[in-house]
Amino acid sequence: MTSPLLVCGHANVETVLRLDTPALDPAGSVIPEGLSLNVSGVGVNLVRGLRALGSPARLLTLLGDDVAGRAVRAELRGCDLRVVPVRATAQT
Repeated sequence: MTSPLLVCGHANVETVLRLDTPALDPAGSVIPEGLSLNVSGVGVNLVRGLRALGSPARLLTLLGDDVAGRAVRAELRGCDLRVVPVRATAQT
């Protein structure tokens, strides 16, 4: 059995606005068609990729005790990644 790889990297929450126009007009207003929040970051993406390829991998990252930190924890658990609590930072 292969030992798991330890990935040390960050996790973040991306906020994406979907617009109905390709460019913003400084003289006008733009109404977004939607908003999405996505968990990402180099560490998260690398662990997802390694696991998709069948490699055991673990992620070491700092998460805050805030909305973003809770979103990242929920996403990682949803990907069957065990979240081990350590002392949280003030914010993610």
